[in-house]
Amino acid sequence: MGGAAMNYTDLRTQISSYLNRQDITNEQLDVFIDNAEAEFNSIIRHRKMIKRVTADLDSQFTRLPTDFLEATNLQLNTDPVVLLRQASAETIDSVRIAGGNVAGTPEFYSIIGDTIEVVPRPSQSTQIEISYYSKVPPLSSTNLTNWLITDYPNIYLYGAMKHGLIFLMDDERLPVIAGNLAVDLERLNTEADRSQFSGNSLTMKRRIYGVAPRRRIVVT
Repeated sequence: MGGAAMNYTDLRTQISSYLNRQDITNEQLDVFIDNAEAEFNSIIRHRKMIKRVTADLDSQFTRLPTDFLEATNLQLNTDPVVLLRQASAETIDSVRIAGGNVAGTPEFYSIIGDTIEVVPRPSQSTQIEISYYSKVPPLSSTNLTNWLITDYPNIYLYGAMKHGLIFLMDDERLPVIAGNLAVDLERLNTEADRSQFSGNSLTMKRRIYGVAPRRRIVVT
């Protein structure tokens, strides 16, 4: 399996070819791709996934972008800029109770479902800027390519094949394909980690209050 350029149409053709099953429908191939993309979103954190958006912050809760995976930085675009510190939901509740639930300038935030909760709740409307890791743009007949399949076509092919082999209960080939996928994902994440420390200064990870650090996920 080489690293030649590939798009959504090519990917479906190659999955079917490598699985050597002509009875697999396009709908099933799309399920394999969808499952692979869900796995990618849980594991990959790459600079090309980072987005920055702004929104009006005028209440305790603000809805997250629909493609949100993980926050990298939240700040209030005031003068001066206020960097918000991430906290667990329990810490957020404790701070609110201790402060008498009064309005003010937000200092902490927590991710609650598909919303951002801030404390204190804002006393006036202000602009919040959210930097975050976004989901890999899903492939489809109307979106034939994305950065991941362009830069790492083997990851897409191995990922979709892995879920195809799970569906087919092909226990003989599954460990090989899953192992190849794990190696390529580890290489991608290593390159992403290295890029964060390139240049003249180190990029610091934000401190998270009241929660344990996130562990790297290993593909099996």
